[in-house]
Amino acid sequence: ILEGITTSYGGTFKFSYNRGTPATINDPDLAKKMLPSMERVMGKENVITCDPTMGGEDFAYYANEIPGLFYWLGSVKPGTTSGGHHNPTFMADDSCIPVGMRVMTNLLMDYLKAGGQ
Repeated sequence: ILEGITTSYGGTFKFSYNRGTPATINDPDLAKKMLPSMERVMGKENVITCDPTMGGEDFAYYANEIPGLFYWLGSVKPGTTSGGHHNPTFMADDSCIPVGMRVMTNLLMDYLKAGGQ
């Protein structure tokens, strides 16, 4: 279409396309296997499975090569006014860091105990 319209009017064009970050897609089997680990550490009531979103993450480059699991860790205290991620008004609560470390450590240990499969 671009070539046909451009040349029919005597013009030229240069087309450049930047694909951008690929979609971040969790490996369904890995997510299912690791969910109990998260629930054990966080409490089942604190683990929320959400519908897919349109946000992109560099993690997608890894997850397109090997099975991956991307999750969000709540980092804003309830009742706190905060901007979104990548915004100067974002107000993360540092007390989430040890929680995130416990989740990651348990995910890794449980994954390795299961044979890393």
